[in-house]
Amino acid sequence: MFFSRPWGEAQLSAPKFLFLIPVSAVIFLIIDTGTAFYLEKKGKRELADVSRVVAVLQAVFLSFCLISIVYNSSPHDFFRNLEILNLVGPWLISFLAVYFVTPSVIRFANSRNLIDDPATHHHPAQLLSKPTPRGGALAFFIGFVLVSLLFLPFTKPLMGIFLGTLLLVIVGLIDDRAKYTSPKMRLVLQFLAAFFVVGAGVGISYIENPLGSTILLDRVVIPFDFIGHHSIVLFADIFAVLWIVFLANAVSWSNGIDGQFSGFAGIACLVIALASAKTAVSDNDPTQMGVAVLAAIASGSAFGLAPATWHPQKILWGFGATAVGLVIGALSILSLSKVYIVSMVLLVPLIDSLVTGLRRILQKKSPFWGDRGHLHHRMLDLGWSKPQIALFYWLVTAIFGMITVLSNESDIDLDVVRFGVGTVFLIVTVNLGVEWRKTRTK
Repeated sequence: MFFSRPWGEAQLSAPKFLFLIPVSAVIFLIIDTGTAFYLEKKGKRELADVSRVVAVLQAVFLSFCLISIVYNSSPHDFFRNLEILNLVGPWLISFLAVYFVTPSVIRFANSRNLIDDPATHHHPAQLLSKPTPRGGALAFFIGFVLVSLLFLPFTKPLMGIFLGTLLLVIVGLIDDRAKYTSPKMRLVLQFLAAFFVVGAGVGISYIENPLGSTILLDRVVIPFDFIGHHSIVLFADIFAVLWIVFLANAVSWSNGIDGQFSGFAGIACLVIALASAKTAVSDNDPTQMGVAVLAAIASGSAFGLAPATWHPQKILWGFGATAVGLVIGALSILSLSKVYIVSMVLLVPLIDSLVTGLRRILQKKSPFWGDRGHLHHRMLDLGWSKPQIALFYWLVTAIFGMITVLSNESDIDLDVVRFGVGTVFLIVTVNLGVEWRKTRTK
């Protein structure tokens, strides 16, 4: 399985077999976790802890092997280019901006009663043990906008992203105050926010088809005049709106554990930044370096909330977390339609949202109404601690992100399919394991 040459040259094994490594990691994890529960049930707690440690070591070792293979198989010219250093300043300043503005947002949330109290607010997905202020997305928005204006010119697409993000942050604050508004109304406003972004010129003109030729979405163009000449690229704009709304919800649904959301959202934005910078250097495209800087700012802003949201968290993201999903969706389109890259990096939360939504539909429930059935809830039921679950999401996102940045872009669409199968296997297996355990304990 070891690769020693760049993609496409002589190798000891074909890239398509890389999926065997994460699949093996999942199998080992399931076996070790089951063994740990069996030993703990038999009263052998020390041996159960050893089994858990072995599971972690196996996952770390296989992850290292996967990253090492991809790194040794990829050209390293981009990482020797000093252009990547242009991302450090925007990332660091946005991180510090959000970090220092967060205490003020916490005080604002407390003064406006933006508090989630588990004693008075009962919800199936509730994991809090004490009253905690909400509205953390406001801190993200402040840092993201201010630092973006500091480093980037104010363009029409940037204005659309700002307006869409602002709308979702406001909706989030209203939702935080009202203690959950109508899911249908929130969905309508999410579509409106996505229209702001797409109406500003952020659209997808094509999709790479892993099974054949490229799917073109710009064949139907509808021109019109309203305060100037404009045009609607019908299928491209429809797909872009649906993609942004889906991503906003899918990302925010994995926002239930202390520290979980800040990490994997920040890593996703950082991967987009590196991928766009790589394109800017290899294709000599300065516009992509601007996208890279914007993505780095979004990443630093998300990570800026990590200290305050880590266990025990001092503030919650709230429904405004959908604003971060909107930004990620817009960035994936601006970075030359790298939809597959974002799909690869956020594979676990995206597959989890699809599996959860399908389960709710099969149970004749609304797919947008929360319950205690997401992957992070299942992991809690299996005995994982909140910091362990958060680190799991960070680690998986970082591994998939490393693969996308180092590997050939033409292979990403197939990687999504390959690793997606393994991720579906993991999530479905964990869900079935928890349900089986519940039936055994009744």
